Amino acid sequence: MAGLGRGLSSLLSESKKYKEEKLSSPSPEKENGQLDNNKGIVDIELDKLEPSVYQPRKFFDNESISELANSISEHGLLEPLLVKKNNNGKFAIICGERRFRACKLASLTKVPCIIRDDLENNAYAIALIENIQREDLNPLELSKALEQMIHECNLSQDALAKSLGKSRSSIANILRLRNLHPDVQKQLAIGSLDLGHAKVLLGLKYELQPQAANIVISKGLNVRQTEAFVEEIKKEKNDKSDVSKYRPKEYESWEKSLSSRFKGLKVKFSGKNADNGKVTLSYSSHEQLVELLKQLGLPY
Repeated sequence: MAGLGRGLSSLLSESKKYKEEKLSSPSPEKENGQLDNNKGIVDIELDKLEPSVYQPRKFFDNESISELANSISEHGLLEPLLVKKNNNGKFAIICGERRFRACKLASLTKVPCIIRDDLENNAYAIALIENIQREDLNPLELSKALEQMIHECNLSQDALAKSLGKSRSSIANILRLRNLHPDVQKQLAIGSLDLGHAKVLLGLKYELQPQAANIVISKGLNVRQTEAFVEEIKKEKNDKSDVSKYRPKEYESWEKSLSSRFKGLKVKFSGKNADNGKVTLSYSSHEQLVELLKQLGLPY
């Protein structure tokens, strides 16, 4: 798509203007029997609405939508959708797909909308801005939205960061998430991994990321532990390192300390993390058993 012809700052202003005006729009007027689409709010049948191709959100919280549907059933839809008429006779939802889904769940047949046919090619930009400014996009959805903004608006990372009030490094880090292995992207999208984990895992070779991510999740590693884990893997010269053998560094020091206290008793820590696991004590002589019982205050 060609450049927008207007700066991103003006689009941000347009998005803000839409938010300020959508609840105070005048009643729609008819001219020659046709609704003047840009002068107010009009009710549109749900089956005539369809999601925009520029919607970055791919995951919707069903529980949250259900709660919104209950609120809409009780109080009605307080915030109209922003839509644009398509060539197929239907209306593309520029802003408000979550509200649209909740209205369907609430069994509404029509919803209030603001029709903006004057947006032309800028419609997608406002849709992306609206979603980027929301805080509940998951990191991958935000990454896709930023990538679209850069491509469609012909922007540099610096220009996008400045327009959105973000640092260039934060924009770059979000965009890099698209380089994650698809399996790791799925774990990030559903919340099994957070953004901090994902940024660390990007430091691994592509083919090692899924196995490493599974270890991080199963062992409940925090970001700092994940950093140590990744550093250990990267130290291995063999690209086919078995990341499943990773154990928190503190396990080894604890084993050595207890083994020394119990006269060479074999001690092994195992488990997902320091909060959940088991300690195995193995003796190989009567002397070791006696010393263990003595340390535990048990008769021998």
